[in-house]
Amino acid sequence: MRNKNRHDRSYKSQSVSSYDDSFSTDGSGETGDKSFIGNIDDLERRNTDPLFTLVLLGVWAAVIWIGFYSVENGDINVLLRGKDYNGRECGIDYHDDGSLLPEKWYVTDFAGNGKCIEECPKETEFDPQTADDLICKDASDIFGLEGCIDPESGNITTNALGLILCGGCMYEMRTYDVMNFCLPGTFHELYATINRAANETGFEEVDYFFDDKFLYVGKFARDLVTSW
Repeated sequence: MRNKNRHDRSYKSQSVSSYDDSFSTDGSGETGDKSFIGNIDDLERRNTDPLFTLVLLGVWAAVIWIGFYSVENGDINVLLRGKDYNGRECGIDYHDDGSLLPEKWYVTDFAGNGKCIEECPKETEFDPQTADDLICKDASDIFGLEGCIDPESGNITTNALGLILCGGCMYEMRTYDVMNFCLPGTFHELYATINRAANETGFEEVDYFFDDKFLYVGKFARDLVTSW
């Protein structure tokens, strides 16, 4: 037991001595061992990759130029405001009667065309009874759509499913407000519901459903909502 203690004291003494020797005694905090990486007196600081430095500076310059060009020539409303099926910007342009269009955008047909509405729907209604249960285009525009007119009366059909399948209206769905775009959580259920309605009413099934751009925006919106 005595020998073990003597060994421990000897080891500690050597450790302290070695530690003290590694530092200068002038209080500068610098090490006496020149190979120690913390001592930079003898190290030459220089750029080791000038080509990459030029490339990096070029990238920075390009990004700054793009930023200034976008501010001067771009339109932020393209990202923040949807356009209705007549090309009018929601919350910016006006109805034919002079009233300002609502800010929110909601899809109204299979091609991804939309309508400006006041608020994004909070409930889903997949069993509409009348057009009042749908979100529809203006009556004057529905008149120009094939299949939306009742051949007997010559007026817009009152069949809710018929209005959806002819492209005049869309189901009211629970949606998320993403930068003023009302986007559903998923399109799969909507697609299945529309084709089920087509089978029940004798219409052909929809073989296209929104363009690629709209589906990409929808996927991005769902990811954004999930990350929040």
